[in-house]
Amino acid sequence: MMLPAMTSLSRTSTPNRAVQEEALADQAVHQSIQRVADNDPMLAMLVPSFKKIGDSGAQARARDQQAAQSPSRTSAPCESLERYELSIQGSNDALHDKLTGLANRTLLTELLGSALGRANLDSHYLCAVLSLNLERFRYINDSFGRAAGDRILRVTSERLAQAQRPGDVVARYGGDEFGILLDAIAEPAEAKRFTEAMLAGLAKPIDLEGHEVYPGARVGIALSSGGYAHPEEMIRDADTALHRTKQRGRGTIEVFDRTMQGTMLRALKLEQEMRLALAAHEFLPFFQPIVDLRSGLIAGFEALARWQKPDGKLVSPAEFIPLSEEIGLINQIGRRMLATSAKQIATWQRSFPDQKLRVSVNLSSKQFGQPDLVEQIDAAIAEAGIEPDRLELEITESILMENTDAVIATLKAIRARGIKILLDDFGTGYSSLSYLHRFPSDALKIDGSFVRQAHKVPLSREIIRAIVLLARCLGGVVIAEGVETAEQLATMREMGCDFAQGYFFARPLPATAATELIAANRKW
Repeated sequence: MMLPAMTSLSRTSTPNRAVQEEALADQAVHQSIQRVADNDPMLAMLVPSFKKIGDSGAQARARDQQAAQSPSRTSAPCESLERYELSIQGSNDALHDKLTGLANRTLLTELLGSALGRANLDSHYLCAVLSLNLERFRYINDSFGRAAGDRILRVTSERLAQAQRPGDVVARYGGDEFGILLDAIAEPAEAKRFTEAMLAGLAKPIDLEGHEVYPGARVGIALSSGGYAHPEEMIRDADTALHRTKQRGRGTIEVFDRTMQGTMLRALKLEQEMRLALAAHEFLPFFQPIVDLRSGLIAGFEALARWQKPDGKLVSPAEFIPLSEEIGLINQIGRRMLATSAKQIATWQRSFPDQKLRVSVNLSSKQFGQPDLVEQIDAAIAEAGIEPDRLELEITESILMENTDAVIATLKAIRARGIKILLDDFGTGYSSLSYLHRFPSDALKIDGSFVRQAHKVPLSREIIRAIVLLARCLGGVVIAEGVETAEQLATMREMGCDFAQGYFFARPLPATAATELIAANRKW
C-alpha cells in the first residue's frame, strides 16, 4: 500500500512538495558552486555572480510546475545539479587562460570591478592595475619556435604567480601581455616597489635549448585613486602607461597620469597617418655624405629614413621611428629603405662610373629579428642590379644582446655576400670585448657625443684613441660621426680616424641634392 501512495504523489505533486524539491535542487546547486569555488580562490570572490547562471528563478519555477505533471519529476534535482555543474565548469574555463592556468582578462575585469566598488565605499582603500608586456618575445618566438615561446609564457606566469601577494590577481590577456591586480596597497609607492621587485624576478635568464635568454618586461601602472567608475577605464589607463614605457626604453615602469591621454591620442592619430603614408610612398631615404679623411672626397653615404609629406614638410624621425618599431611598421619601412637605397646606388653607378660609392642602410633590432632578412637583402640587390659590396648595413650594439648566436650567424651570412657591417654609435651601448671578438664587423662608428667634445675634453680624446686602436686590432676602420666644425675635423684626422660624417659636410639630403653634391666633386 505504501508504494502506490508514493507513486501517486509523484504524479500529482502538491505545491508544498514542489517547493521542497526546488529547495533541495537549489541546495545541491549551491553546494556544487561552493565546491568549485573552494578549489579556486579567485572564483570564490565571484560566487554571487554564479547565481545568475542558467534560467531565472521565475523561469525555473514555471518549468518545474509543468514538469510536476510528468512521472519523471523526481529526477529534476539531479538533472538541475548536472546542468548547473556543467555551467559552472564552463564558466571556470571561460575565465582562465588555457596555456598558463592564470586568470584571463574577463576575470580580472570582474574582480577589479569589485575592488573599485570597495574603493568607492572606503576612501582609505587603494588598489592598482599593472599592464605588463614582455620584451623581445616575438623575436624569441620567431627564432626558437612556438614551443619555446610557450615555455617563456609559462615560466613568466609561474614567476608572476610567485610574486603575487594574498588577494592579488595575475592574469594573462593574450600573447605576451599580462595584467595584475594589486589589492589593498598602503600607498602608491607600494605599487612601484612591488613592480620593481617583480621585474627583478623576471630578469633572471630562461634556458631554451641550451641558450640563456632574457625576455625582460615593461610595466604600466594605474591607481584606483583616479576615481574610476568602470574597470575597463582603469585597465585602459594602465595600457596607456605601458605604451609610454615603450617610448622610454627597456625595463621601464610608468605610472599613469592624465597628460598621457593626450599623448596616446596623438600617437593613435600618427599611426593612422603613417599607414597611409606608407601606402603613398612618403617614406624616403635621405643621404648624408661620408668623407674619406685621407683624400677629403666623398666615399659614400648613409641612408636615413625620412617621412616627407605631400606639402614637402618633414616629420622628425624621433617622432615616427619609435612608434613604427612599436607597431611593427619598421619592417615595411626598412624593406623600402633597402630597395630604394639599392636603386639609388645603381643610378649613381651609371652616372658616376669612376667613383665606387657605397651606401650604408640602418637596420633596427626589430628588422634584424625577421627570419627572411637575408632574403630581403638579396632581393634588393638583385632587383637593383648592383654589386653586393656597394651596399653596407649599420646596426647598433643593442642587437648583440638579443640572441648572440643567431645574430652572429645572420651577420656571417650577410658578410659572405661581400656586404660590410658597420657598428653604429659605438661606445654608448652594451658591447664587451668578448662580444666584439665574436662579432663580425668591418667598421666602428664613433658616437658624435665623443667627437663633439674631443678637442676640449681629454677623456673623450682618450676614448677615441682607444676605439681607433681597437678597430685596428679587429682589422676594421673607424668612422667619426657628428663632425660639425673644422676644428673637430682636424682633431679626427690627427687621431687617425679613417672617415667622418656630420653637418660640417652636409645634412641628410634628398637624392637629387646628394647627386649634385657628388657632381661638384668637393674636397674637404
